[in-house]
Amino acid sequence: MVSILEDRQRDARNEAKKVGEKLVAAGDSVDVWQQSHSLLFDRRQCGGLVQLAFSYPADSEMRTGDRYEWRMQMVNAKNAATLFVGVDYADGSSEFQSQSLMPEETASIVLQTDSTRTTKRVYGYMNYKMVMENAVFVDKISLSRSRLRQDIYNAHPYQRGLRN
Repeated sequence: MVSILEDRQRDARNEAKKVGEKLVAAGDSVDVWQQSHSLLFDRRQCGGLVQLAFSYPADSEMRTGDRYEWRMQMVNAKNAATLFVGVDYADGSSEFQSQSLMPEETASIVLQTDSTRTTKRVYGYMNYKMVMENAVFVDKISLSRSRLRQDIYNAHPYQRGLRN
C-alpha cells in the first residue's frame, strides 16, 4: 500500500513539474492551494503526528465576502483528523471553522469571509495522530476561493468569530 502511494505522489510531482508548479489563475473561482495536491506522511519522517498547514496573506485577488472551501481525503488513516480554517481581518477580529475529517472520506470545510470587513490573511491546519499505520496519504487537496454569492452567504452555521 505504501509503495503504491509513494508512486502516486512521485507521479503527481513529476506531472506538476511538467506543466508548471503553480496552476493558479486570477478570476472568480479558483484553486488557490499553493502546495502539492497529494502528500505522503511517513511515520519515520513525521514521528506519527501528521500536520499540514497554510497561511496566505491578503493579495490583490481577495475580495470582501469571498468563500473558501478546503477539501482533502485521507487514505490509510485509522482515526479522525482535525481540520481548522480561519480568517483574520484588518480590524483585528477573526472568524474560524473546525471539523473532523473521517478516514477514507473526502472532507470539505467552508469559511465564509465577512462582506463588510477587509481580509488580512486566510489560514488553516489539519492534524492527525497516527495509531498503528506507518504512512498516511492525503490526496485531492484543494483550497477553492469563490466570490460572494447572496444565496449561500449565510450557509455557515458553525463558523465562529472573535472580536476585539
